[in-house]
Amino acid sequence: MSLYAQRTGVVVTKPAGPRSRRLLGTMLIVLIAAMACALLFKLTGASPLWGLAPAMVTFVTTVLLGRRYDDALRRETREAGTGS
Repeated sequence: MSLYAQRTGVVVTKPAGPRSRRLLGTMLIVLIAAMACALLFKLTGASPLWGLAPAMVTFVTTVLLGRRYDDALRRETREAGTGS
């Protein structure tokens, strides 16, 4: 993140607008729920294979929503910079 800030001169440490804020919130809720499921499986002594479900949800969420968040953040940052 610091390298990006050095190269571009832009520092973004929080969502820039409503869409990126919603995507970040959604991503955090899904990831926290997946971690809670994994912890629950561990505490109940469930088969380790059940841990694959939260891991896959985490992976898919990170890839799909992460890209959408990045696109929304870039768009909102650009719009804020141009005054559109």
